[in-house]
Amino acid sequence: MSSIDKTWFRELNDMWAGYCVSLEIEEILFQEKSKYQDILIFKSKSFGNVLVLDGIIQCSERDEFAYQEMIAHIPLSCHPNPKKVLVVGGGDGGVVREVLKHPSVQSVILCEIDQMVIDACKKFLPVMAQSFDDPRLTVHVGDGVKFMKDHKGEFDVIITDAPDPIETATTLRKMLSRKKFNQAKYRQWSPTAMLNAMQAIKDKNVSVRKAAKLYDVQLTTLRDRVDGRCSVETVKSGPEPLFSQEEEVRLVNFVSYMASLGYGLSRTQVLEVASDLAIYLGAAAGLFEEEYYQNMKAALNSNGIICCQGENMYLDLPLIKKMLGFSQKMFPKIGYAYTMMPTYTGGHIGFVLCSNSPNTNFK
Repeated sequence: MSSIDKTWFRELNDMWAGYCVSLEIEEILFQEKSKYQDILIFKSKSFGNVLVLDGIIQCSERDEFAYQEMIAHIPLSCHPNPKKVLVVGGGDGGVVREVLKHPSVQSVILCEIDQMVIDACKKFLPVMAQSFDDPRLTVHVGDGVKFMKDHKGEFDVIITDAPDPIETATTLRKMLSRKKFNQAKYRQWSPTAMLNAMQAIKDKNVSVRKAAKLYDVQLTTLRDRVDGRCSVETVKSGPEPLFSQEEEVRLVNFVSYMASLGYGLSRTQVLEVASDLAIYLGAAAGLFEEEYYQNMKAALNSNGIICCQGENMYLDLPLIKKMLGFSQKMFPKIGYAYTMMPTYTGGHIGFVLCSNSPNTNFK
């Protein structure tokens, strides 16, 4: 959706039709596609160097401090003695830079899934990436959710610097609305659902037709599987599935995110088009879901605090309401803050704050 129009970068998105953020480009410094996303860094005329991921502005040298300081200093200032901090995302290094300004902090772990973002920011955004050599910092290139599951009850503060998944959402919606879209052509069923359907036929004497309906799989494909030519064991040891279990979780999270925006997409519809889109669906969308907050809570110690990117009140109010709703049920103390960001869509950005301690004061 976003585009470069001659010498202007325009962050276009029909989620807010008729409105966009535009910056004049002096020079494109870096433009590559990593395993996970499109990465663009350009020198702007008035905001310094700018990082763009999947068409969405992440930071500029002129105003990045406002975001980094808020997402880091609020939770660290509200904690009585923060020593061990986890930062999920934030491969540009800006959040880590601010966290390490606190003298009580002894250890910071940065979980960034995309090594290319780290390398590009070290070269083209050195003011933000200045703390990568600090001995208190450990960089873990990988999935932050998995890391948290392996380190429960360890952290005083967890900060999630999550990008917006809006570009992916819009692309998917456009794909689904194409008049010439042929569902049969793109139909790729979940291997887990197919396996569960076959197991039900084998163990519970469920009919093929009923199993196909129960597990939302294609009837003719299921019939082929159980027609004496393919057993449950064959499915288990057969060709590599279209989606791994982890990717399926991301797809389900993506559907939930789309529903929060008012788009009633079924899980099946997403699976049908995912292979054609060939994009990393839902990697960011999952960071706005209840399950992710549960993982953060489990990785905190008894007095731990989290701070997460909390979207825009003018454009994302249903999503903010949902996040605050499940956070309130999960944590004894929650809060919401925001700051002004001229290069972000809507001109400001919010932060969701949660604490395991009822004595935390976010005001």
